[in-house]
Amino acid sequence: MNKQKAFQELLKKRGIKVREETPIVPSSGEPRPFPLSSAQRRIWFLHQFESSGGAYNDPTALRIRGRLDLEILEKTFVSICQRHSILRVTFEPVGGEPFQKIAPDFKLP
Repeated sequence: MNKQKAFQELLKKRGIKVREETPIVPSSGEPRPFPLSSAQRRIWFLHQFESSGGAYNDPTALRIRGRLDLEILEKTFVSICQRHSILRVTFEPVGGEPFQKIAPDFKLP
């Protein structure tokens, strides 16, 4: 028995209601729209009123000393975006409701 199941059993024995979670399964890879999470819906809603706002931007500055290999830096960004689909998400309206669409691949301009 895994730790999560054991913990749920312990809670049940103590009379605490345990909500059964639906497991998260990986996407089949086909590009299709997905519903927005509550956090994504909030961002989308705020963006409708102030599209140029940077409320959810998290700026960071780095000082790099020495020679910077731009080709390796570009390959690194592309690799990270390929690995993490959330970095390839855009919001698109479908029937007046926003959905997230995951781009199948990522390329830097």
